[in-house]
Amino acid sequence: MITEEDKNTMITEEDKNLSYLLDNLAAQLREGLSNLYLSGRRLAPVRARKASPSLDKSSAYADQSRIRMMRLVRNLEENAVLLRTETLTREIYDIVGLVSDICEESADLVAYLGVKLTFSCMEQCHTCAISPEHIRQLLYHLISNAMKHASKPGHVRVSLRFPRPPREILLSVEDDGNGIPEEELPMLFEWSRRPRGVKDFAHGMGLGLDICKRIAEKHGGTLSVESKPGKGSVFTMRIPDEPEKNILFRQPGFAEKNAGIHPSLLMLSDALPWEAFLIKNQL
Repeated sequence: MITEEDKNTMITEEDKNLSYLLDNLAAQLREGLSNLYLSGRRLAPVRARKASPSLDKSSAYADQSRIRMMRLVRNLEENAVLLRTETLTREIYDIVGLVSDICEESADLVAYLGVKLTFSCMEQCHTCAISPEHIRQLLYHLISNAMKHASKPGHVRVSLRFPRPPREILLSVEDDGNGIPEEELPMLFEWSRRPRGVKDFAHGMGLGLDICKRIAEKHGGTLSVESKPGKGSVFTMRIPDEPEKNILFRQPGFAEKNAGIHPSLLMLSDALPWEAFLIKNQL
């Protein structure tokens, strides 16, 4: 008998074909973006941008578009990997430190929107079996999504909880925006089924929440949303808090393809204004 969890991790022929298509598309886009990066650095070197605020400003607009395209390429690559991967290799990792570091590194960038980013957790450290690079991607996507929908000025709240029983990890990202209409909630995590009225396609293909859902499921968990119009939204990843004795350590070696761009600037780029792309934020 095939369980619901098995269905979430099964790889279909359609998934394999889509994965191949996304990989090829991403590779072609990445090659073009590399040329744009090199041209931009020749036309506006770092030293020249530091010395000329006007040059820095005009270059920031160009970098905003380029880095947003880099983020899109990352999303295509990430979705391609998840489509052809049944399970994620996990390691014992301090998830509190991981989430705390991301929030601390992102807070100044989020502030460009007039939005405050805070993190809360009752524990200082909690080691568990996760794929840290994928949890990192999930959190960035959820923060970016919350930034786009939060009030201006507003507040994005990230929280981490470990309820027992059962042994679970709950990672939540909450915004104080306008909320999501009830009729749109069932299709929110499936970008291919989303109605035209759903508004987060301004700087991408709407892949972020679909990626988050796949990451949660491949950790044996779920991604859910609670939202009411006028009262904001809360997205929650719920995954098992796996006992350490059942997990093998993995070898380090996850390589970020960020072309020298800080991960926070890259992964939040679709929600950030041009000021965030001044040269001081890229060094």
